Amino acid sequence: MKFLWEVTEEIFTVETNKSCGLHVHLSVPDDQNWPIDRLQRLSRSACWFERALEALCPESRRGNKWAKSNRLDNPKLKNKTGRECFDLIDQCKHHVDIMDLMNNGGDRYFAWNFTNLQYSHRCTVEWRRGPGVADPETYLDWVELVIAFAGSAMRFGTVDELKDYSQDVGGLKEFINNGLVEKLNEPQRLKRIFGDISGAVDPIPVGTLSPSEREEVEKKAKEDERKNIMVKKILKATEDK
Repeated sequence: MKFLWEVTEEIFTVETNKSCGLHVHLSVPDDQNWPIDRLQRLSRSACWFERALEALCPESRRGNKWAKSNRLDNPKLKNKTGRECFDLIDQCKHHVDIMDLMNNGGDRYFAWNFTNLQYSHRCTVEWRRGPGVADPETYLDWVELVIAFAGSAMRFGTVDELKDYSQDVGGLKEFINNGLVEKLNEPQRLKRIFGDISGAVDPIPVGTLSPSEREEVEKKAKEDERKNIMVKKILKATEDK
């Protein structure tokens, strides 16, 4: 990754601003499928720690129409208790069911984006809440956070286990630290992300978009769909071999 960044900087000037975001894609090792229980564990953990993760993100990524709250901006989970969210997640029997629930039927513009699973359960799950970055170290810090969080979700993302953790930054830190894998994780990167942050922050609902904002989102959605059609064709060609 650092080598790729170095090559990029030799050709381009890397800049960022508050309108930029960092997206991290997660896939299952060795070209395997996403098992439904892993998707359920990740979804439960994302819901449980949503306010803690929100506290770690800069203000510019809050109330963002491109990375909405999977609960407050999602009619399928809005106003649901944690227990009710878990029950709905438990009812999902297929990877597309998870996508439908967490992304309101196929809207990719949420903090956790499962819509690529429409095309194959080998596809990635995407986290879209990170800030724009202009250097490899900061980039890798945020990547480490998402990977470590997902790793802990795979281990401790059951209903009973999540209840052992408070839903604030302290609980999130404990959750992640308990799942760290030696030689795969770099705790010093997590220390830079967590810093001295504590507590929890309620996500800011995006609410009703203005006509111009709605037009912008619809235009972007059409562009993304064209890209997804190509991804679907590539995946089918690969599976047919």
